[in-house]
Amino acid sequence: MDLFALCIYANVNIAAVFDRSSAALIPTVFCNFPFNGSINSIYRYADAARASRVASRRPRLAYDSHRSLRRVHEKALFPSIFNLATGSVITANATCGERGYEIACKLTEHVFNRNPQCYVCDNNDVYRRHPIEYAIDGTEKHWQSPSLANGLDFEHINIDMDLRQEYQVAYVIIKSGPSPRPGTWVIERSIDGVEYKPWQYFAISEPECMRVFGVPSTPGIPKYKSDTEVICTTYFSKLDRLENGEVHLSLVNERPGANKLTAELQDFTRARYIRIKLLALRTLNADLMIVNRRENRHDKLDQSVTRRYFYTISDISIGGQCICNGHAETCPSDPVTGQLRCECRHNTCGESCDKCCPLFNQLSYDRGTHEKPNICQACQCYNHADSCEYDEEVHNQGLSMTPEGIFEGGGRCVDCEHNTEGVNCERCKDGFYRPSAITHYRQDACRECDCDPVGSEHGTCTKSEADAVNGQQPGDCICKPGFGGRRCDRCAPGYRNHPVCEPCPCNQAGSLNFDSCEETSCICKNNVEGQYCDRCKAGTINLDANNPVGCQQCFCFGLTEECVEKELNGIEIRDYKNWSLVDYHGRVEVKAKEDNSSMLMFSASNYEDSLHYWKTPKSYSGNRLSSYGGYLKYYIYYVPNGKSNGKLATLADVIIEGNGIKLEYHSRQTLFPRENISQLIPIREGQNWYNSQTRQPAEKADLMRVLADVSYVLVRAVYNTDQAQSSIYGLAFESSNGEVPVGSEDAPLVAQKRIVESCACPENFAGYSCESCVKGYRRVNNQLYGGRCEKCNCGGHSEDCDPETGRCLNCQHNTTGDRCERCLDGHYGNPSLGGEAGSCQPCACPSIDNRRVFRPGCLCLHSL
Repeated sequence: MDLFALCIYANVNIAAVFDRSSAALIPTVFCNFPFNGSINSIYRYADAARASRVASRRPRLAYDSHRSLRRVHEKALFPSIFNLATGSVITANATCGERGYEIACKLTEHVFNRNPQCYVCDNNDVYRRHPIEYAIDGTEKHWQSPSLANGLDFEHINIDMDLRQEYQVAYVIIKSGPSPRPGTWVIERSIDGVEYKPWQYFAISEPECMRVFGVPSTPGIPKYKSDTEVICTTYFSKLDRLENGEVHLSLVNERPGANKLTAELQDFTRARYIRIKLLALRTLNADLMIVNRRENRHDKLDQSVTRRYFYTISDISIGGQCICNGHAETCPSDPVTGQLRCECRHNTCGESCDKCCPLFNQLSYDRGTHEKPNICQACQCYNHADSCEYDEEVHNQGLSMTPEGIFEGGGRCVDCEHNTEGVNCERCKDGFYRPSAITHYRQDACRECDCDPVGSEHGTCTKSEADAVNGQQPGDCICKPGFGGRRCDRCAPGYRNHPVCEPCPCNQAGSLNFDSCEETSCICKNNVEGQYCDRCKAGTINLDANNPVGCQQCFCFGLTEECVEKELNGIEIRDYKNWSLVDYHGRVEVKAKEDNSSMLMFSASNYEDSLHYWKTPKSYSGNRLSSYGGYLKYYIYYVPNGKSNGKLATLADVIIEGNGIKLEYHSRQTLFPRENISQLIPIREGQNWYNSQTRQPAEKADLMRVLADVSYVLVRAVYNTDQAQSSIYGLAFESSNGEVPVGSEDAPLVAQKRIVESCACPENFAGYSCESCVKGYRRVNNQLYGGRCEKCNCGGHSEDCDPETGRCLNCQHNTTGDRCERCLDGHYGNPSLGGEAGSCQPCACPSIDNRRVFRPGCLCLHSL
């Protein structure tokens, strides 16, 4: 059958074309051609359409910024258009020949004075019947209503169609048989088959639009002001064709939302049931007078006229597609129910892809549009939940983490299993813990606490490293006061006589027998003294339980052994501006992109392969001696590329450079991908700090030299040989100088009190650790440890000089030179006399040309 199928959606440039040979609907990419109302105007596009469709099914693949495989230009997906009418259930409330045979005549012989063209309609005769099913069977046969010879009531006929399920309808095409198009009628839609809403009104004349439907007529080819406007048109009813006429109703084209496929337009075109309500035939004026001349409606009609007036429909085509909400491009038939089911993509589920799949609700569900595909995003439940749900409050508070480690979206895991809890099933329940070396993803990640019921608090323990305080480890039970041990099954250090566990008089930090505390007297560590081992010996400070000798020796850069403790307010430097990415040697440096967040994100696809480290801004540089004994703290999260987890990269975690020395810190912590990992880097000598040049473990002297003048700090950005991205957040550098970092909008957070050494520095030395010279002196050869301060040789004309060359800076008294040994131009005197006595005076020599102006130079003649 020759039918033209209108474009379903103008914005996707898809047309539906019927193949001449097979009557199959062929989706094509040729939609923007002029249509002149003829079927033949589109057949020339059919062959190209087939080739284009095949080519369009070959998607191009590429890697996105996270190196995950995806389609290039990801977009909304829509199934092909097909004729919904052929599979529908169709009924009509009146059909010719149902009450016995009747005669019908074509209107054409009446108009053109041809011989009568009459025929019999008999529903009981298989060759003369015209049931409503003929309107959708794809043959040349047609449905026919009873003629007006059977009564004027047969002007009002309903044709109902059940599409068997909901579809998105793009167009309706109705072709008449051996009769004119209907005159006044309406096509309606319904979801439930009970409540019907109009799609469009059709009328014989402009006044009929207002009289019958209460809607003004829209002149010319139908156009629409909104996506849901219902208009009345006389365009098709006025056409003079008396048989085989067509009516084309496009529900999408010419509407404002056609290019964007708005939600309103999708709802407007959604239907399962369609009703065609035929209200008035199109009659010739003379015949209309004959029909209306009767004084009584029941008067006998002139059958020579009325038998020519009836409705016929030879074909109904309904172009539409499965409702998949922009998330599927195919909808095959279910072998059991016969219903069409969307093959959902974009991580969506449901018969119409109308919801996100159980574990893909990180963002709220939305229909796919041509502007936004609205792909459902995965939740991070660490394999401990079978579903998640979107929670707007969780989204607003930024509590949900994506599998990429970003706190974005509102996915909340439902019914966490394996003894886990939390928005992302990221925590163990009370009474369970996750060991340090166990990844979140394991089903047995949360182990039951094993605590002594007498010494523990309710049998609970430290759940994870993030909850650990005061040196605890995951699984360490939370003890009652006086109890200790991993299970709280013995007295805590500082207590004795289990199970009473009374306090021990010895100082925990300074004594060697604090754990047992059974001796009659306290045994002190090497650098500790006192009856209870509670004070440092002379020449030492900072009593510390973690120090094997109790107190640390005064360092003072080797200039004195006398120092006292100085208590300062601690700060944490947090500055996320002006970071850059560099290679190990600092030869390649790329400024990082800033997004006003407290996170540094490294994407392997955006930077060179050699860039392995984040470089701190200037706010972390300078004198950081007060950071000794503190920590550099931050969290990391990294994602491997593709399905491979790669191998852990063997790089230093932190590098600090200062005073020509570079120190590296190598962590021994296990780093799992796609997990938030806490890094705590101690700023003190230990097994994990190495000298980059000698490859020997760093000593305290090395750290103090570097901290005296930090050039920069490098923090590792690459953790895996096949890494897609990594992020660092919560970075804080403990210090105690109390200054607000330059250029930082974040005020320094006050940390706990910090203890630093305050040395009894020799004459001419300054600084808590004697790391500087007093004003007017310089450190010879810039030697820090064991160096000496030498007075600046500036003849009393300056107190500042270059620490390395000794060259005087900021010469006073009108002097200049490396030693302030000369007068400035235009001045005279004897700077060698020193101080004020050697001040240079302005020349008082008048100019020859103008005695009111002094000469720019002069010479003091001692003979005058």
